[in-house]
Amino acid sequence: MPGVVSSIAVVTQSAIAGLVAGLCILQCIWWRSDRGRSGSGWLLAWTAAIGVLLAVNIGLSILSPAEDYYRWVVFVRSQVLATCVVLALPTVRAFTGGPPVRPWVLASIAGFVLRAVVWLTTDFVLVDNSGGAMARGPLSVPTFFLPLAVVAVYVGLALGRVGDRRARWVIAGTSLVSVVLLAVPYLAPVGPWTHPLTVTWTVPWRPA
Repeated sequence: MPGVVSSIAVVTQSAIAGLVAGLCILQCIWWRSDRGRSGSGWLLAWTAAIGVLLAVNIGLSILSPAEDYYRWVVFVRSQVLATCVVLALPTVRAFTGGPPVRPWVLASIAGFVLRAVVWLTTDFVLVDNSGGAMARGPLSVPTFFLPLAVVAVYVGLALGRVGDRRARWVIAGTSLVSVVLLAVPYLAPVGPWTHPLTVTWTVPWRPA
């Protein structure tokens, strides 16, 4: 059964990666033809980061957890995911006209850097068990949700700058769904399907 789940994950994420690559091409064309609009550049960077996240997730679906380097690939995936979350800040600001974003970016980056340091120096984020299996440490969830909360608060403040009521509700709805989808793989038990779920939070934002 785990092999079937892994195969489905690889095929599904490969298909989504193809769509994201197509979006990157379209957004690159948009950015080149409209350099005066900062939103196009941030959206391109954010989409490209999501594409990298998909590629790393595909690698995790193929690799065996028993391999020595598997833990390092999981660490890299965590950093790419953090990059996607941080890039959401300037992207949201560009399209909503939200408040100055620099302090929020620095705060979220500081949170993720602290998480990376704890990850590399302790077993409080990721615990190696016998047989190559891994489990979350006691600080795995808190150290991720702290910088995520910074992003969520900023998005809430940015919504107040959106004059169009319908657009405000659409952004609020997609943000809520994205946060829920991003939280699921961190709150559910670790399994072969949890890595692919870490990219599903971006789906509600794709029409943007």
